[in-house]
Amino acid sequence: MATALVTSAVINEVRKQISDQVTPYRWSDATIRGYMDDAQENIVLKHPEAQYIDSVTHDELEAITSNSQELQISTVYKNAMIRYVVSKIIGEDSEDAANLTLSNDHYIKAPKEAT
Repeated sequence: MATALVTSAVINEVRKQISDQVTPYRWSDATIRGYMDDAQENIVLKHPEAQYIDSVTHDELEAITSNSQELQISTVYKNAMIRYVVSKIIGEDSEDAANLTLSNDHYIKAPKEAT
């Protein structure tokens, strides 16, 4: 029997993979949830069976609005959702030079060597 994903579990894993685990976060929960909405829609579009959770399917996907919300896809698709969200975040950083600089400043805090 498949179980549903919980939003917070996906957000936590995304934050690990993009090295955004220390507050203040670079990517807000709301932004990550937005990408999760897109991922959920794409997964269900390509794999309608993803909605079969405990023998129940949903006619329409609900927007992801809270971190405690259960998603309407099976845990089998957790990694696909995480990869989708991470790729969108990385893509957003690489499309805009200013955003890429901000990304480097945030994630790559290399200590300066004394000369």
